[in-house]
Amino acid sequence: MPFRVAFAVTGMGVAPVAAGDIHDTGHHHILIDMPMPADIKAPIPFDKQNEYQHQHYKHFGNGETETLLDLPAGKHTLRLLFADHNHVPYYISSKEISVVVLDKPH
Repeated sequence: MPFRVAFAVTGMGVAPVAAGDIHDTGHHHILIDMPMPADIKAPIPFDKQNEYQHQHYKHFGNGETETLLDLPAGKHTLRLLFADHNHVPYYISSKEISVVVLDKPH
């Protein structure tokens, strides 16, 4: 079942990727069932398009501050990670949370 996730950042500005390189601004990403990236200079990867069952990186490059997540049933971990216009993390992140997604009613 889809569920709403709202997010914010403190001390930085939110801007769409198209705005380019603006000091202390970036956009949000949600890491789904993934640890923090080990390479601090590598951009956050993109999932394959329309790969519902294996979503790991949700990019919000239009400057979004909320979304509807529709994950497969089961337990998942979520963490926000804030990154620049090139998707390189600032390593400003949320605590990891766990959610349990129930099967959709028939």
